[in-house]
Parts: sequence; structure tokens; C-alpha cells
Amino acid sequence: MTEAFEEFDMFQSQLELSTSKTQLELYLEEAKVDRKTNPNLDVLGFWKDNKLRYPELSLMARDVLSVPITTVASESAFSTGGRVIGKF
Repeated sequence: MTEAFEEFDMFQSQLELSTSKTQLELYLEEAKVDRKTNPNLDVLGFWKDNKLRYPELSLMARDVLSVPITTVASESAFSTGGRVIGKF
């Protein structure tokens, strides 16, 4: 008898997992934040504050949004005829 209940509990837990919403779906259902009315909006801070709520999304946001900005033009960065480092 207990084996049947264990199987039912396992089935029910799998059913609950399959019908639950993903983190992305939950995030997209939230109300939008208007950046014009919130001029001091800190996007990285938002994801840091919500990392427990959306753990996978916050990791993705951290990876994408924390890319450092460069001032070097891509053409000069990858050019072979450009700057050559000399002895001095």
C-alpha cells in the first residue's frame, strides 16, 4: 500500500514541475518598469536584488550586462598593419 502512495507522490511532484512556469515566463508577466520615470534605474542592481527570485536569469543578465565597454574601434583592434609594439 505504501508503495502505491510513493508512486502517486512521485507522479504528482513530476506533474507539478511540468505545469509550473519558467523563470522567464514569471519575469515577463511582471509589470514593466518605465525608464523615463526612473532615471536612476540600475539594471545590474535589479538583477542582483532578484537573484533569489530568478537565479538562472540573473546569471545570464550578469554575464551579458557586465561586458566591459571598449573605446578601441574594432578595425584597429584586429588590424595587423596598425600599431606595432617596439622595443621601447
